Amino acid sequence: MIAKEVTESLLNVQRMASRIEKLSHISSGQGPGVTRLAYTESDERATQQVEEWMIAAGMVITRDQFHNVIGRYEGTDVSAAPVVVGSHIDSVPEGGAYDGVLGVLAGIEVVQELSTRGMRCIRPIHVMIFRDEEGVRFQAGLIGSKGFTGLLREQDLQLQDEKGITLAEAITALGEDESITTVIVKQPNIASYVELHIKQGPLLDEYKIPCSVVNGIAGAARYRFKVVGNPGHAGTVPMALRKDALLAAAEIILAIEQQAILHDSLVATVGHLSVLPGASNVIPGVVEGSLDIRSLDEQLIKSSIATIIQVCEQICRLRGVDVSFTCVGYSPPVQASKRMISLIESVLAQHKITALPLVSGAGHDAMVMGAITEMGMIFVRCKEGISHHPAEYVDISDMEVALDVLFGVIYQLANDF
Repeated sequence: MIAKEVTESLLNVQRMASRIEKLSHISSGQGPGVTRLAYTESDERATQQVEEWMIAAGMVITRDQFHNVIGRYEGTDVSAAPVVVGSHIDSVPEGGAYDGVLGVLAGIEVVQELSTRGMRCIRPIHVMIFRDEEGVRFQAGLIGSKGFTGLLREQDLQLQDEKGITLAEAITALGEDESITTVIVKQPNIASYVELHIKQGPLLDEYKIPCSVVNGIAGAARYRFKVVGNPGHAGTVPMALRKDALLAAAEIILAIEQQAILHDSLVATVGHLSVLPGASNVIPGVVEGSLDIRSLDEQLIKSSIATIIQVCEQICRLRGVDVSFTCVGYSPPVQASKRMISLIESVLAQHKITALPLVSGAGHDAMVMGAITEMGMIFVRCKEGISHHPAEYVDISDMEVALDVLFGVIYQLANDF
């Protein structure tokens, strides 16, 4: 149970909502949504703004070599491993205002309440901003959390964006004294990790539940594929003699869809294509694309990828073009710890909420943190389940309930529940 002295909450949901609104205007896009790609000017401006709020809440700010932000609120036992609460604030192009941001700002409000009351828990509390969770710019997500935990690969530093800027260069541009050349870090000692996040799907909305517990996160594999044909004049090369890379890519995309349809627990998405030379009167010679495959069944992910590659190679042989697939990121399925699930369920029960066990099809930093410590997640109802879209919306009454639940969970974890 939560200590009696903190049962009357001073948590300020109006302040949190106002801050979400303020961050939504820090965007590089021209449309109604939020565009904050990782390690860009808008991403850094938003990060610095959140750092100011962390400091105002009583935290001491540090950054690691990947520019993940760590806001530390000291505990009475300064040597104890911290409880970490966090998420991300980068976005997809023209995304929503709540994705990731809600979890970071909720963590700040928890610390703000403790600080306002002059209270210290036994364990330190770290509120974290993980950089590049979405993976839009470099087509490989969870960069910050993988770097923080020592799980990023050396070759990931050479991933390039559409302008040819490498991940290492983008990180260095934020102010490192020297270029980042290694991902080797000492694995941090973390007591537990909690992430509050919007439910990216309609289940909580359908059941009219403000928030609930997450039992696990689906694994995700990300690939890049490249189809190489022959460019040529659109008016002079007969159809029978063409080696059109885009037509082959079209068949590849349909083949990927067909493979995913065979399994209810598998989803596959081609979300990005680049066509070269990219002129209306030139036969496409090269097509580069992305492939995202997710499932709770790790073996199904692996077997489906193998089948997709085999089928796509056959398609390209028949069309006289070449295809290659390169893995740019893989995160295995992760289960929340039983202790964390039990704790979150008990706090939900204190708020008279019947837990609806949820599984996340979307990836989160929690799945990376779960590799080094026990992990728990709380999902918050999002209107109609809409996410990665300007219409993404969380009602302030749901935010208030979720904030109270998060406070109860962190308070108990930080006091050696």
